[in-house]
Amino acid sequence: IYKVPAGRLLASLALNMGIIFSILVGLAIAAGSLVGTLIEGVSFAAMIPAVVGGLALFAYPFNQFANNFGFTAFVTHDGIRVRSGLLSTRAQTIPVQRIHAVTVSQPFFWRFFGWYRVKIVQAGFAANAQDKVEHDLLLPVGTREEMLQALWMVYPDLGVSNPVETIMYGLEGEGEMLGFSQNPQRSHLFDPLVWRRRSIKLTDVAILLRDGFLTRSFSVLTYDRLQSTL
Repeated sequence: IYKVPAGRLLASLALNMGIIFSILVGLAIAAGSLVGTLIEGVSFAAMIPAVVGGLALFAYPFNQFANNFGFTAFVTHDGIRVRSGLLSTRAQTIPVQRIHAVTVSQPFFWRFFGWYRVKIVQAGFAANAQDKVEHDLLLPVGTREEMLQALWMVYPDLGVSNPVETIMYGLEGEGEMLGFSQNPQRSHLFDPLVWRRRSIKLTDVAILLRDGFLTRSFSVLTYDRLQSTL
């Protein structure tokens, strides 16, 4: 169905605000340790814990890159087959009936490139289950077309006559068009930034939720999975 290019994955991590902040903090700690060693006369051994702590902040973006490297999704008779990994390859078949909800998100800087992330909420498993799902991603970072394909694999029918328009309005719009009901204006006092975005739409088969300001999100869950999802 799709495969995530390594260059796009790397660029998406570089444009993630949380990762940018962690890298800046790591660089600041490393620079402070170097200054303390060279100028203040602090022994290098005393600065080792700070240096190690600063370098540890780089572990998260590296793990994200390594875990999602070469991410590929297939449709099989048994479900959705996903495969990824740089240092070690992980492959898993996710039965569609075990997926309780799907969330599409778009961090702020990704808007300029038209990129999206698709995550799933899945059924629980026993500790010794052989088919335990390890992946909670259907798409680490993808284009608009790939995002729509990922949603289609789980929910081919949203119960609306204009699914693409509804999905994009849920991701990018605000207000009460297309049957969305947003938070009342009186909630502005407690939620000044996001109240226009927070909304819900009920169709014949699913609940559609719109949320987020800097990072936009759009979630889909079916009525029969509502209790287990919440």
